[in-house]
Amino acid sequence: MLCLVVDDDSTIRTFVCAIAHAEGLETLEAPCGDDAFEALRMLDGAVGRLVTDIQMPDGGGLSLARRVAARFPHVRAILMSGYVEPEGGFEFVAKPFSWITMRDALRRVLSRPPRAVVTP
Repeated sequence: MLCLVVDDDSTIRTFVCAIAHAEGLETLEAPCGDDAFEALRMLDGAVGRLVTDIQMPDGGGLSLARRVAARFPHVRAILMSGYVEPEGGFEFVAKPFSWITMRDALRRVLSRPPRAVVTP
């Protein structure tokens, strides 16, 4: 299964990818929401998981997660932030986080059915 990791900080992307790999997931990285959505579109939604930062220069991960949920409802998302926990029912991980915290979040979304479509 493919996991798309989106964060403008390459160190965080690398850390999340290492955790995802340890959980048996393949990964794809994007530095911003626009690039991530374009990758999803080009792959025709062939991604099972999305891990995205909420605060990014090109717009937030929450809007990305909502766009992804509307177009590709099978993709399950984890949102990360060091600032605020979003509303909307997405899995959330507060930054800074440990390996175990992210691993557990990945396991939770792996065990859930896809989210319902979320409207902005």
